[in-house]
Amino acid sequence: MTIFKMPQWPRQPHRTFAQLLRTGACAGMLWLPIVLASPAAVAAQTVAAAAVDDDAAAAATQHEMTTPSPSSECAAPADDKTTADEDAPKKPVQRGTASWYGAKLHGRKSASGERFNMHAMTAAHPSLPLHSWVLVRNVGNGKMAILKVNDRGPFHSKRILDVSYSAAKQLGFASKGTARVEVRPLSRSEMSQVKAQIAQGITPAAGNDDCSSSDQ
Repeated sequence: MTIFKMPQWPRQPHRTFAQLLRTGACAGMLWLPIVLASPAAVAAQTVAAAAVDDDAAAAATQHEMTTPSPSSECAAPADDKTTADEDAPKKPVQRGTASWYGAKLHGRKSASGERFNMHAMTAAHPSLPLHSWVLVRNVGNGKMAILKVNDRGPFHSKRILDVSYSAAKQLGFASKGTARVEVRPLSRSEMSQVKAQIAQGITPAAGNDDCSSSDQ
């Protein structure tokens, strides 16, 4: 009778309980720094994020403290639509050549936003504040007129003022086209007195003796 023998499998070394404990302990020690480091890393990231937020909030607060709001900013000095300041220093009297303009520009929008009216007592000046007033005197005949500056011009290097047709008629040079004039800026408080003097035929006293002139 043939006896079959069972195959012999290679024997695995038996691990004692102590060896298993040591293996588990080593594996645990490998994972322990990672587990312990995770809360520390999260805490560090939280602190860093809080510091960044604090810095951003401080920067925003500083920006709000140093940046003026639109309502607190002063209007630009070159704003042509700003009414003349009564407390601003008076500009000197100017002497030079004036011209006039009429029908060709009648009804067109002026630099002040108003429609040019050739029959109104208005003037165009290169730099005087819009909505300010000037006393204009024709040097040749002594005639005077109070005019409102509501436009820019004349665009001619030898002229200091453009007046409306009606103003040119009152000043006595509508038929000539140009005249030698004296231009004196007026404050609103001066206007009533100057108007009364002109109505009585009295020449108003000069406001500022410092004169600037423009040659023809």
